[in-house]
Amino acid sequence: MYVMVHADEILAFGSTPEETSADFVRRCPIFDTFDGSSPEIHPCSPELYQQLQTEVDDRSFLARCKIDSNGVAVSGELRPPPAPRQRE
Repeated sequence: MYVMVHADEILAFGSTPEETSADFVRRCPIFDTFDGSSPEIHPCSPELYQQLQTEVDDRSFLARCKIDSNGVAVSGELRPPPAPRQRE
């Protein structure tokens, strides 16, 4: 159980690092960071993985996590995607 994380944002998840990378490519075909850092793959807690599997649909999620002292992603916080801006 793994997640791909950038700046505490979960970008993708999967049961192996390879599945996580494939999920990232599917969800984020164009990914650019302004700070020059790369997303990292971390193992995740079973609770977080279960939460992601049950509550996430295709591309409509943003989730935050914390990386504990053992390098494991824990405590996910799912948020709805941002609403599109309306022109006035």
